[in-house]
Amino acid sequence: MKNMKWTEAKVVFGYGNKEIAADLISDIFNEFGLQGVIIEDPDADPVEGWGDGAVAKPAGNSVIGYFPSNSSLSNKCLQLEEKLKELEIRSGISCHITYSEIEEKDWAESWKSFFWPEKIGVKLVVKPTWREYTPGKNDIILEIDPGMAFGTGAHPTSALCLKMIEKYIKPGDSFLDIGTGSGILMIAAAKLGAGRLMGTDTDEVAVETAKANLVLNKIDEKRFAVQVSNLTEGVKDRFEVV
Repeated sequence: MKNMKWTEAKVVFGYGNKEIAADLISDIFNEFGLQGVIIEDPDADPVEGWGDGAVAKPAGNSVIGYFPSNSSLSNKCLQLEEKLKELEIRSGISCHITYSEIEEKDWAESWKSFFWPEKIGVKLVVKPTWREYTPGKNDIILEIDPGMAFGTGAHPTSALCLKMIEKYIKPGDSFLDIGTGSGILMIAAAKLGAGRLMGTDTDEVAVETAKANLVLNKIDEKRFAVQVSNLTEGVKDRFEVV
């Protein structure tokens, strides 16, 4: 079977508040269906260090995502560039986008080098399945293999949501995750004591990835449901935390 080709879109940006800029660009990537979103920050201080078998230190702040290389690629790239131009005019965030084509097998392995265990909030630790991590006494481990789905915890919005879930979720709360991606927020809610869980996403791959990650984290399949739908379409129950 022939390997699928992917186009990497990389936006190098400049702005006073790099977290806000990365968040806004990532949201645009998500809107256009770019997958495997990575945020590069040369000022970050990863526990594994830079180089020597880890990721090379990036030259500047950037956001990277991936399109499948198909017949609609050219049109999507033009629309993406227009959206980034609108962002630049509206907010003053300078954006420079470049593209490169890679094989699926190369993409599947190369992006993993960017993803390491990360503590978010007080107790939550997001741990990729292929990394080793020695948990602390009170750590709550979220095992994640995002695959092609959105949601590693690195995105500023995801990290903020994890912190809010840790702070406000109460034992037994029902929890609805709209745009679940990898299922990371559902897993955090479950491990912090939430009861009934539901996730929705427009992407079939994300739905299957979320289900797999929930099972990986030993969340009882009777506790959760994940479905393909737009926002709350098809969601009939009420939830205490959304």
